[in-house]
Amino acid sequence: MNKEGLIVEITDQEVRLLLFSFKRKPGNGQGLSDIALNKNWVIYERVQLDEGVVAQGLIQQPQVLSSALRAFLTKQSRKLSKLPVFLALPAQHGFIRHFSLPWIAPHLRAKTLWHLVEEEVPFPEGDKLYDYLTLDESVQENRWHVLILAARDSLAQAYVSPLVQAGLRVQGVGLPIAHLGHTLELEPDEHLVYLNVEQGHIQFVMYHGKIPEIVRTLAVDTDLSDQVAFVRRVLLYYALQQTPGRIRKIIADGEEARMLAARLVEQEVAPLWEGAEKPYLTLFSYAEALSAKGKRLNLWREHEQARRKLKRGRAVLALGMISLVLMSAALIPLIREKSGLAAEVQVLRVQGERMRQEQEKQASLTQAWQNVLFHPVPVGESLKKVQTSISPRVALTDLEYKQGGLNLKGKASAPGEVEAVMKGLKEIGWGQPILTSYRQEGEIIEFDISTSISSKK
Repeated sequence: MNKEGLIVEITDQEVRLLLFSFKRKPGNGQGLSDIALNKNWVIYERVQLDEGVVAQGLIQQPQVLSSALRAFLTKQSRKLSKLPVFLALPAQHGFIRHFSLPWIAPHLRAKTLWHLVEEEVPFPEGDKLYDYLTLDESVQENRWHVLILAARDSLAQAYVSPLVQAGLRVQGVGLPIAHLGHTLELEPDEHLVYLNVEQGHIQFVMYHGKIPEIVRTLAVDTDLSDQVAFVRRVLLYYALQQTPGRIRKIIADGEEARMLAARLVEQEVAPLWEGAEKPYLTLFSYAEALSAKGKRLNLWREHEQARRKLKRGRAVLALGMISLVLMSAALIPLIREKSGLAAEVQVLRVQGERMRQEQEKQASLTQAWQNVLFHPVPVGESLKKVQTSISPRVALTDLEYKQGGLNLKGKASAPGEVEAVMKGLKEIGWGQPILTSYRQEGEIIEFDISTSISSKK
């Protein structure tokens, strides 16, 4: 598991990057001071953007944004692209709300919350990302307190896409103001207001304990008096609905927010205000939430799960292809060897069949000679002379002796050899040899000779 992560926030003027560790420092305290920030690199960095790249929280020139990020990353001495990246969405693009519901069995919660989100979240159908966190629950008291975060899917993808194109690996999307109540260590019944004026909007959050009960944004196109009136009106409406206790203080993040907080204190909305201890306090609270144990709120969860599933599928496919290639590499020689052996067996089979036929012919001829050799002595002796007088270049293929007649079949390489066979037969006492068949194919002459025992003997 990665020991570090990178939080990225995109504003109209700049991209902010916060490097943090997933491990807390040892100690008994809780809160912002316990976030283990990296000490070997710049903890906090900003990438300036030209005017018009991002306007009123909407990315107008994604290619320019990704190019600026890529140029920044190439100058760094460490591979930030290897770290998991968590995108901090602007508050005006998110939905945060606490719901008090009857206790619901865990296996039914996802389906129940889907219906709740469809009903309560004011984003177009089919364009919603959401996640939830259980704050408190009791089966005996039949209660389930849940915090729901939501954002438009299309807008979140518009923010994530330039980061991915720049080479970053986005694993999470969140709304940092959802975690500020935990960072400020508020008591359960304590009320606190957080103000931030940025990107042409007032971010106004009222926390009841650690829970953000009211989240509002207001375009900064009015004077300071109208802004004060807006905050007072929201708080008054909430007081009528929820009858909360007195607001302890206002936390102001940024110079314009401090001016607004001071006027609200003058109007007795709260007894005092304080400037944020660290600039961009919400990013540090998001880092703390990510470094803590337990479930993390992540609007990008389904997208990340789908990406990992696709990655696993591709890995399995690649492994299968590699295995197939290796198997093919091992089998091809065997197949070739088998094919070669099969061809050789076929050749040997043909040769064996020819040898068998030749052996049968030879055996038949031998048997024929044996049969005639055991005829009466004059005939047998004469046949012996036939066998010994024939030229070695003449091959007899068949011999038949019947009732004093002799039929010879054979092969010769020249016509004179056939004539020599006939002459030889006459010389040893066979009368009037007749050539009954004569056929020449190439240099081989096949012949049949018929004769009989001479009557002169």
